[in-house]
Order: sequence, then structure tokens, then C-alpha cells
Amino acid sequence: MTDRLIGKRPIWVHAQNRMLAITQELIQQLQTPARHDYRHIEFYCDVIGTYGDASDADALVTFFLEKPFAYNRESVLVPIATLGDASMAKRIADVCLDSLQLKAEVATEVLQCLGAMQYEPAKPVLMHYITNSDLHWEVQQACLGLMYFKELTPYKETIEQEISKCMGKNLFSEFVPMLACRTDNSSLKDALYQLGNTTASTDCNAGLILGIALYEDKSLFKRILWDYHWEAASTGTGTIQWTLTAMRLLSVSFSELFADLLVLMENTCEGTHNWKPFQLFLDLLEAHVMLSYPTIWNYQPHKKAESCVSIWQSVFEPESSSLSDLARKYISYDKELQSRYLDRVQHLREKVSLKKQTEEWERWAVLTKLK
Repeated sequence: MTDRLIGKRPIWVHAQNRMLAITQELIQQLQTPARHDYRHIEFYCDVIGTYGDASDADALVTFFLEKPFAYNRESVLVPIATLGDASMAKRIADVCLDSLQLKAEVATEVLQCLGAMQYEPAKPVLMHYITNSDLHWEVQQACLGLMYFKELTPYKETIEQEISKCMGKNLFSEFVPMLACRTDNSSLKDALYQLGNTTASTDCNAGLILGIALYEDKSLFKRILWDYHWEAASTGTGTIQWTLTAMRLLSVSFSELFADLLVLMENTCEGTHNWKPFQLFLDLLEAHVMLSYPTIWNYQPHKKAESCVSIWQSVFEPESSSLSDLARKYISYDKELQSRYLDRVQHLREKVSLKKQTEEWERWAVLTKLK
């Protein structure tokens, strides 16, 4: 049953170009004042973005624009960004923009959404926020939106100037460096790495990690990932969600990371830092189970987050080696630390198993709803 929702769009999803039943259900749920299950809403939005078409986007745009300032209505911008077109973007811009700025109380996610639909008039708006705003969330959404445009020739020099302002600093406009690959300066990739490796605060390196990943340099990204000085799995500043996004963009699977982990723990001296890569792997996996990717940045919709079904098969199911085996073998020098990690592995195993079952059930439920 699961396989029928993966890969090609099922022929029964759209009959006579009508929107999905699940789209109408989402609209009805968001219209009620009752407290919503946000993970449930995010799942619906992901399904619509994957299997919907222009009719779904049109209905969601109409719904959003009825009350664009309403709380939680911005969640529908996720499938709109994937399915919408320039005409829908214009409708949103006409209501939500005042010259180069968002109207008061409009969700900043509109900036990313306009970029995702490659609405050309949005370019100067996004650049305005990147070069003028001091608000982290506004600049972040503008940078994420601008990345959808392949042609940025008139803005390349300005983008490079903004990136240069970050160099040599501990704190800077965190997401501006992610735009480096949109300039003509090929040396910026190494410059981003050096900035993160020497000067940048780990409170401010999400854009550096994303920027390097967007150069499609998997080797350099994995060097960063396993270097605990980068704190790529930090939850305190949210870096971990962008590290996981970078993994998705580069198709770095947990099976691949597990193989790396085996080598790292074997080659690290006992009693020094061999628990650090182990902890990083657990941190990434736990966040992956909890994270909803499309609500963050659906830059390449065809690159889906790795399913817990796949993770279970590659990390927990094999009998030849397991996370518990690694803890018993390589952290035996500290029984208290070892016990703590064994407990965490068991807890994580239960989470992955539950999420695996939830994935299977949700896909079956959606299949049933859409028949």
C-alpha cells in the first residue's frame, strides 16, 4: 500500500481536474477555531504539495487571501509554493505587499513563497529585505525565497557585497552566505568554510552549512558535519534543522552516516572524544524523526526526507552491527556514560519504530481518502 504513494502520481488522485479531497479537508480544519494538531496539518500540506496540482493551489490561495493575517493560515503557503504559478503569486503580492515591503502583520513566509513560485517582481522585494532588514526571520525568508531564482545577474554584485560583510565576524546576517553559489565568485565556497572553521560563532553558521551544501560538495559538507567544533547538530540555535536540510539536498542518508560512524569510532582513541560522533548521530536521527521538512524549505521538492522505514531497515534492523553494539564496544571505559547512551538508543529505537508505523498508516489513510 505504501509503495503506491511513492514515485509516480497515482492516476486516481485527480479526477476531472478537481482538487484533492484532502485539500478541502485541510481548509475546513483551518477554518475552525479549535486547536489544531500542527504535525497533522504539516502532513496534509506535504501530501497536497506532492500529489496536488494547480486546482489545489488555486483553492488554497483563495483561502489564504480571505484572511491573510489570520493565525496559522500561513501553513497553506507550503503547498502553494510547490504547486502555484506566477498568476497566483501576483494575487498574493497584490494583497500582501506595499511597494517593496510586506504589509503589517503579513507572515514573512510570504517572501519565501513568492520566490518559490519564481515571481519575477518579487526579486527587488527580496533584495530589499536582504540588504535593509535587521530582523533575522525576514532576512532568512528572503534568502530562502531568492535561491529559487536561477537568473540573478543584476543582483550578483550586491549579493557578493553582502556576503563580504560577513567575513571575519563572529556574528552576521546568518543566512546571507547561503546565496554564495548564485554569484560568479567560485572562491566563495572555500571562504565560507574558512569563516565557519575559524571565526563564525556556532550560533550563526546555519547559512554557511547551507551555502556549502548548495555547491553540492558532499565531501566538504561531511567534513563539517563530523567536526564537532562546527556544532552542526546544535539544537539550541536551530542549526540542526538546516544540517538535516543540507543532508536532504545532498542525498546523504543515515545509512551512509552510520557507515561513517563505524569508521570514526574505530579510529578514535578510546577515552578521548569517540563518544562525540556517536552523540552527533543520535542527535541528527532524533531531530530527523521530529522534524517536518516541507515547512522549513521545500527548495527541491523531488528530494524527499528519508523515511523512517528506510532508516529502520538500514540502522536498526541489521543484526551484524547496531548502535547498541557500538556503545558497548567503544564506550566501555565509562559505564555511566555507556548506560546513558544505551538508554537513549533504546528510546530512539522506539521513536523510529513508532514513526515508521505512523508513516505506513498515514500513507494508507491518505490512499483511502483519495480513492
